Amino acid sequence: MKHAKTTLRPNSFALKTAKAATAAGGAGAATFAAALALAALLALPAAPDASAQSANGARAAGAAAGARPAAKPALATTAEAPKARKPIFFYWRTGDKWDIWPVNDYFSGENSPKKGTIRPPFVVRTVTTGGSNMEEKKAIADIGHISWEDEPQPLEQARELLARGKFLESLTAVDKVVSFFDKVKTVQGSWWLDAASVKLEAAMQLKNDLIVNDLIAQFDPIVNGSIQTFSDDKSVVKIERLKDRIRLARIDQMRRKGDIAAVLRECEAFIKDSVNPETLAQVHLIKGECQLEQKKYEAAMNTFLRVSVFYGSSIKDVPAAQLGAVKAFKGMNSPQNRHLRLEDVANRYLNDIITRFPLTKEAEIAKKMLTKEEREKAIERADATTEAAINAAETATANSAGTTPAPAPDTDAAPAAETPAPAAETPAGE
Repeated sequence: MKHAKTTLRPNSFALKTAKAATAAGGAGAATFAAALALAALLALPAAPDASAQSANGARAAGAAAGARPAAKPALATTAEAPKARKPIFFYWRTGDKWDIWPVNDYFSGENSPKKGTIRPPFVVRTVTTGGSNMEEKKAIADIGHISWEDEPQPLEQARELLARGKFLESLTAVDKVVSFFDKVKTVQGSWWLDAASVKLEAAMQLKNDLIVNDLIAQFDPIVNGSIQTFSDDKSVVKIERLKDRIRLARIDQMRRKGDIAAVLRECEAFIKDSVNPETLAQVHLIKGECQLEQKKYEAAMNTFLRVSVFYGSSIKDVPAAQLGAVKAFKGMNSPQNRHLRLEDVANRYLNDIITRFPLTKEAEIAKKMLTKEEREKAIERADATTEAAINAAETATANSAGTTPAPAPDTDAAPAAETPAPAAETPAGE
């Protein structure tokens, strides 16, 4: 089989530990599957030295005996200190340069007399001529170049809502940005591609093929080069990733039509073609879901775990991969596999999702899959971890302002398993 190449940070020691556990415990696909599950929980974020290998070997042995593996928590929702936003400039085809009013929401219509304010389909500002104030207005379509470094806030909000499973709200938020940049989608500095890609993902989650097909029709002339676009490196990368998004959307539509065998063939071909960790993670998620539908639980588990072990740098896909692995564990939990304690492994994953990714839709699903007692403990740990992240952000803010923050309260939150992230060359296919 021809394998795609990708760059991974070494968590190969975890895999070696898993394979060693398999050799010690007896051969068998189910045994190796359980060992690989352990590898995902124990995978290291960077290359370990000799002492780290020894310590983690002991930790693996403890986990194999049923102990909870201790690891540093990794939050997808870590709070950060607020940063100052950079100014925005519009350069018109006439040669004029306008400084845009930096309000909290650039699309709110708030006004500053001397600065441009966005009021689609125009940008307006107040100018003083002969002692009198006059409103000057220019069409958004006449912008020749945009200097807008910080991501528009409605787009940030849409990404967050998407991660939390609030797809309709995400679609509403991002549509502001898509509509504003629609007339300047191919202008350098435009955020249209970014916003439209988020809109595509929200529409896919809502199974709204009308929006999906409309967006793909708008993307096609950009990705095939029939419409000339800017050629800076960042934009070229965006377009290449957009090609992947379109292909994923087509595969998703195919899956919803029920042609699972065709979807799996497409996934295998995609895995061979792609070198992008985020794309590979998402293809594996689709592949794993198809394998679950076929009741091929062991194959599905291996597919989902590859996301955490090999493509963990795509952090937004890790909760879905872990939840998929949980479903596979439960499907494998037959009387003959009782010795593998798959129910315990599944519960550790559910706890990990709730603790590390508390604001995601997967966390809400995970809560419903735990017993009441386990759920309450997991939520308590998640709250403590989130509070610690907020305290860290407040400390960073206070330090930057030269003040001393109040001491953070102690927490006994149980640490969650680290999620591995891509670093050595490894096969992308099965």
